Amino acid sequence: SAFVRQNTGAKDVYHLKGGIHRYLEKYGSTGYFRGKNFVFDRRIAQGGEDCDVVGQCRYCDKPWDQFQAGNVCTVCRELVLVCDECNSQAVELHCSDHKYLQSCYFTDLSRFSEIDLRNHLLELETHLEKMSVGKAFKQKRRTLQKQYKKKF
Repeated sequence: SAFVRQNTGAKDVYHLKGGIHRYLEKYGSTGYFRGKNFVFDRRIAQGGEDCDVVGQCRYCDKPWDQFQAGNVCTVCRELVLVCDECNSQAVELHCSDHKYLQSCYFTDLSRFSEIDLRNHLLELETHLEKMSVGKAFKQKRRTLQKQYKKKF
């Protein structure tokens, strides 16, 4: 609640006693909570079928709220919210933080020709140049350098 108050200017924000999980158990879809509650177990989300869809596909922006266990970013392994249609077309997924790498950063390089790999390297070099200085980009540089070394 402190985060919401500080970053949105909202003043009437409070903690729910027992958390959202207990609130949903008590009130279900008749309460004020909209959407599904993300949980850190095999269920992935808590909420009924009649919940409002508040998420959207990372690729096509279609309303979507169904995380699937295998749909993770190839760069950071974060779950990616992607609809079935886009998932069937995607070779590898990239989260919104790594969207800029979706044409040059892949886990499985075996399907690419040498020319493709060289083009990926050129694009990775461009990204590395943009973040060549500063502590803020240290981890990003490491990630890209690791991928760069994988190419050859």
